Amino acid sequence: MNKAKLRTKYKEQELQKFKASFPLKEEEFSPIFDFLDTELEKHGCKGDLTLLKKYCENKKIDKEALIEWFRQHGGYCDCEILSNVEEKFDYLDKHKIPEIREKNPANQKQKLNEIYTDSGFLLKKIPDPWILYCIEKSKEKIYQLQLGKKTDCTILLKTDFETKKFSDDKFLKEYWITQTDLPKNTEFDIEHCVIHSYETAIVKTKRWIPVYIFIKKAEATWSLIMKTELSRMRGDLKELEKLLMVIE
Repeated sequence: MNKAKLRTKYKEQELQKFKASFPLKEEEFSPIFDFLDTELEKHGCKGDLTLLKKYCENKKIDKEALIEWFRQHGGYCDCEILSNVEEKFDYLDKHKIPEIREKNPANQKQKLNEIYTDSGFLLKKIPDPWILYCIEKSKEKIYQLQLGKKTDCTILLKTDFETKKFSDDKFLKEYWITQTDLPKNTEFDIEHCVIHSYETAIVKTKRWIPVYIFIKKAEATWSLIMKTELSRMRGDLKELEKLLMVIE
């Protein structure tokens, strides 16, 4: 079998795995994307899944299962579902002319080569494979580092996170629950450690995929919140270590 046929076979196998993971019928996804597209143009993205939850409630859909599935595929907020997940369904119509959506001025995403904030966060060189984005939501600017182009591992730069909360395990658990909408009666494993002089708290659970890692430096007024997955956490932590070495 030549390389072209092997690639085709591999793509077909990956597509079958993707379809097998669906929490809904295949034809039920397009209405979700259409709904989000319409509502985001009206209201913008709040950085969460408010609109998706609204849709699930209206359609009597299992909210938790769908949210978990979208997050596994890069949809951690309403606008990320359209930017990261919708394109995975292009196979439904290979001859479809791509729709050109007008950019929502409240949710523009710009790639940056460096960053310096009023809080003193300085990053002159972005180490591979990290990518730095500035996301403008209304009048707010959100700085996000993403580990590669196609990954669910991201880091948010926070200037309003109370650094004293790093030692409060109850607060860290509540943050994880709030961000994931998963059950509150979950048993957590929280590990406090130091990485290159940065105080770090890793919040995870054996039952669910999301992992949140909180990072702060003693003299800094900013903090970082890293979001990754349980199965890839070790590798992502190694990339985090490289990143922390070049932050000034």
